[in-house]
Amino acid sequence: MTDKETNPPRMADLTIHERFNYPDADVAILSCDQVLFKIHSRNLSVCSAAFPQGDHHWSEGEPAVWEEPSHVLEILFAYIYSDQAHPFLSDLSLTQVIEIGAAAHKWMIPGAIAICQTRIIILKEQVAKSPPEENTILPAFAYAVKHHGMDTGMTALIDQVGMWTVGCTAKSAMQYLGSGRVYNAWADHRAWWSDAVALWA
Repeated sequence: MTDKETNPPRMADLTIHERFNYPDADVAILSCDQVLFKIHSRNLSVCSAAFPQGDHHWSEGEPAVWEEPSHVLEILFAYIYSDQAHPFLSDLSLTQVIEIGAAAHKWMIPGAIAICQTRIIILKEQVAKSPPEENTILPAFAYAVKHHGMDTGMTALIDQVGMWTVGCTAKSAMQYLGSGRVYNAWADHRAWWSDAVALWA
């Protein structure tokens, strides 16, 4: 058992997010970097399929601990309120947008999903101009593979980014793709591409 589990943070000791601190909030969500968000369950129910109205019970007096950091949650929660500006994410890198997109899919927030997919498709043009680093390209590829059925633009991203993953190590690829069917398909593609390059060498 960890120290965090045996000694959970006290509400009084937490940093409360400046914008998401509604006085009449009935839900408290704690980010992984110990920032508390006080929001409304009705907004989550309306804007997220992950929290159907009446089917989710929040612990009274205790925050729900989410694994996302505060900089991700503040963007997600902006999309569940009409009085909050909805971020365009135009100043974020591909890796940062993918991080937010993954959380948006996890918590089923359509508004955030849509803007992330739009930004990823735009940013893929930058990827095409120069090979990115492994820590950028593999998250992009994994995100596109996982969510391509929900947006045809993700298929284009797979085609655009997939060619660069051939140079990634198997260890790095497994970290992002897992060890199942997707990784095996990637490994077969990588082997085929390596053989093709060898023939032209």
